[in-house]
Amino acid sequence: MGRGLHKASQELIQRAYDVLAVEHPSGVRRVAYALFGNQAEARVKKLGKQLANARRRGLIPWDWISDDTRPSIAPFVVEDMNDLRRINAACPDYDPWPSQGKRVVIWSEKSLGGTLKPLLDEYLVEFQVHHGNSSWTEFYRYAQWTKAHRDLRLVILYVGDHDCKGLRISEDDIPKRMSDRGAGNWECQRVAILQSDAEAVETTDRDRFKAGDKDIAWYRARTGLSYGVEVEALSSNILRDRVEAAILAEITDPDGWSRVTTASRLVQESWASYVAAWQTPAIPTLGEE
Repeated sequence: MGRGLHKASQELIQRAYDVLAVEHPSGVRRVAYALFGNQAEARVKKLGKQLANARRRGLIPWDWISDDTRPSIAPFVVEDMNDLRRINAACPDYDPWPSQGKRVVIWSEKSLGGTLKPLLDEYLVEFQVHHGNSSWTEFYRYAQWTKAHRDLRLVILYVGDHDCKGLRISEDDIPKRMSDRGAGNWECQRVAILQSDAEAVETTDRDRFKAGDKDIAWYRARTGLSYGVEVEALSSNILRDRVEAAILAEITDPDGWSRVTTASRLVQESWASYVAAWQTPAIPTLGEE
């Protein structure tokens, strides 16, 4: 593998390939945790460079590694009529969640949108990365939604680290802030990682508390643990399975779900045929009226 690469680089890329072959799509941090345990933080940057080199050389497929940390804002333009047809052939789905009497969203402490994208696409679930505590603006927005849709239950599936900060976000901070904003008919379920996951990981995946962390006493009293575990310590496959199971548990009316998704498919097929028949208009040359 990788002519022209040092032996150490070849071995590292091969180990990363073996992880990604089983777990893709995964982020670089998850691969680092799979290879180095709680030493991952110091190795992420170097590993990222090696994986970029490996993908440029065709040693690892580009789409095996997810990266949703650099969103871009693109202008709404097309190159020609074929491009216009292609863009407009995409027809939104009907939302199947009101048929279940709820709205399901995933809140994540980390940038895991790429890792979870197959599930977000399949089950039409909204995803939001919070990078720790969310903003008061977001809590206000979601609380207002619960007030405007009292007949629908807001279900927040939370994914984050099991450490002093990560656990307190889902178990203490979110409930307090949603209550403060007057939210009603809602719930927050921690999906990953759980205490059972934290207790089961290898010692090399356990993190020491950060000096001066004000939540240590709260965390110790709640869990009895003297260490934390980051969400990347969990296999991407296990994480996806766990999140999918939580989503499926919220689909309590399969017939209603099927009716909506079938209607979506029929409308999308009809719309795609309509767009494909669009004629290319004549573009006037400069000076023509």
